[in-house]
Parts: sequence; C-alpha cells; structure tokens
Amino acid sequence: PKPQNPLTLKVLLTKFINFLNNLILQTTKMSTISAAELNALLDEHHVKFPALQDLIAEIKTYYTTKMWHQLTDSLMKYVVDKSFDTAGDGNELIAFYQKVVQNLNHRLNPLKYALITISCSRQYESIEDSIKFLEESKDRLKNKQDALLLVEVSQAEQKLRLGLHHDCIEALNGIRARIEQLSDVDAKVYSSLAHVFGLYYKRKDDHENYYKACLQYLAYTPTSDMSDAEKKELSTKMGMSILLGKNVFNIAELLDKDIINSLLGTPFEWLYHMMKTLGLGQI
Repeated sequence: PKPQNPLTLKVLLTKFINFLNNLILQTTKMSTISAAELNALLDEHHVKFPALQDLIAEIKTYYTTKMWHQLTDSLMKYVVDKSFDTAGDGNELIAFYQKVVQNLNHRLNPLKYALITISCSRQYESIEDSIKFLEESKDRLKNKQDALLLVEVSQAEQKLRLGLHHDCIEALNGIRARIEQLSDVDAKVYSSLAHVFGLYYKRKDDHENYYKACLQYLAYTPTSDMSDAEKKELSTKMGMSILLGKNVFNIAELLDKDIINSLLGTPFEWLYHMMKTLGLGQI
C-alpha cells in the first residue's frame, strides 16, 4: 500500500488536537461560572438580601481563590439563611444553584453538596418539581453513599408532604434496610432518617413511634445544630406524645437531655414540670 504523506498525518493530528482543546474549553465553560459572572449574580443578591453581605463577600473570595473547603462551608450557611424565605422573588436559590453550585459536585464535599441541594429544593413551588430536582442531583452523586441516602430521605419527606404516605414509609423502610447492611454511615444520615420517620408518625398520630423516632433523632443530632425555636417545638411535641401515647414509658431518656430546658419560661413550662413529675413516678 502507498504510504501516507507525513504532511497529511501532521495536519490530521493538529486538527485532532485542536478538536480536543476546543472540547475541553467548552466543557470548562459549561461546568463553571466565571468569577465575573459570579460577582454579578451575587451583587444582585446583595441588593435583595443586604443582611447576607458578609457571606456574599466570603463566597466571592473563596470561589476566586479556589478554596473549595471554605467555599463549601460558606455555601452551607448561605443557602439555609431565612432571608431567602422572607425576601426576594422566591427563586433566587434555584437560579444560584443552577449557575454556581450544580457543577461543583467534584469540588465540594459530597455530603455537604447533598445538603446544599436539599436546602435549595425548598424554593420550588411544586413539590413534584422539588422531587425531580433532587432526583436529577443523584446523577452527580454516583458512588457517594451517604450523600445519595440523604437525597433519598429528602425525597421521602417530599412524598409525605404530597400526602403519599404509603410511598413515604415504603421509601423510609427501604433506606433503613440498606443502612443496616452498611458500615460507617454518617450521623447526618441517621439524623435525617429519624427526623422524617418522626414526621410520618406525627402525621399518623402514632405517638409511641413518634416519640421513639424523636429519641433516635436526638441521639444523632447535636443540640448545637438546633435553633431555640426547634428545641422548644420538639420538646413540646415529645412531651405531648408522652401524655397522649398509651405505651410511652421511657421518659427518663428525654429527661436526661438538656433540650427540655427550652420549655422553661415559655407557656409550656407546665409540661416541663409534668414530665419531671412523671419521671419521678409521681403520677
């Protein structure tokens, strides 16, 4: 056979290299937002949410300097802020996620990436859209065991909000069965699972199982992660489940936790003293 012209091979090789370079460039452009674009987007947030100016400055700095660990923690604080629930157009987090966070899955801690995703999903008006949004994120979390479990628990919670009680409990039981076969599962997964089990049993007026689920939640959730309002609400509901449940006897487990002190000085202080009395066996 006639040998190839070396010049032709060189031209073909050059074209191939240029093709690869263009492909890499296009992928880079698609996967990350430029610092200028990020600054412009966050400047809009600054106008709408002035209370977040310090976090906005942090995110700009960490993104520009590629300090991914610090950026992850700042993003965690940013997306959970209540400012997004009380001001703005109600969709800023979704747009922020799609433009900034979505394609940082290889840069951010997977578990925190999942938590950021879950927090942003709350801005969808349609619960079905929220579930779909969470489902799509699972493709970016392949082989990230704990992160995927967190997303699935959140999807189960959304199904409960839709009134799909059977689908919710089926999903929760399936997740629990899988976790029992695993080792080294992050405490946040157990905490999230127990929380949604509690929501389910509360919806069903199953006071005994609600109380058990809440105890499990407290076992895996540092009280430092809970706001004062959350502590009061949980203490009140657990206290009422003790009074309303027929087979709730392990009151001591709750009495040993500082969380019930959140009832002191509130209209439900009587519940605190009643639980203390029951704990002493003075019925």
